Amino acid sequence: MKINFRRYLYIFSIALFLTSILILDFIFSYPYSFGGIKNFDNFNKTLSYIQYANVGTNMSFIPMALSEIFLYLIIIVCGFKMVRFVSLNTNLDGNLKRLNKQLTKVLIILAVVPFIVIAGDFSLMFFSIPNKDVLNIVQILINILYHLVPLFNPIICILTNTPYRNAIFNRSQVHPQ
Repeated sequence: MKINFRRYLYIFSIALFLTSILILDFIFSYPYSFGGIKNFDNFNKTLSYIQYANVGTNMSFIPMALSEIFLYLIIIVCGFKMVRFVSLNTNLDGNLKRLNKQLTKVLIILAVVPFIVIAGDFSLMFFSIPNKDVLNIVQILINILYHLVPLFNPIICILTNTPYRNAIFNRSQVHPQ
């Protein structure tokens, strides 16, 4: 069974549609979220960070967060379908088939990591803490995780791919049990 051009076009159009919804949500909801971000209104003198002026949960960010979560969910589902397709329809030898399935599973893991970070930010919208300082610290920690996702991706690739992991461990002369 071959995947034809129409199927690729269908997958691309779904991703393009969801990305355009995400961009439009961001464009239309960001300026109206409680008057925007008030950078220096709630500046804390004891901890040197900028607080967001959160009065309550802003419902305009819910479609944006849902569309981001839905995009990564599509990547995860497509990854599982790729593993199934490779196992059913390839004439590769055992080692190459195993490496191909392993790389596909790595791609699934790489899609799960930002999915978890976005889901954590989305859960803050619903389960907001009444104390603004605690909520702000949790938001800062989640935003730090956003910036660390590009750091986690190569580490995940190295540790989950057997050839990469063996090369790194042999180079550093570490032999795990």
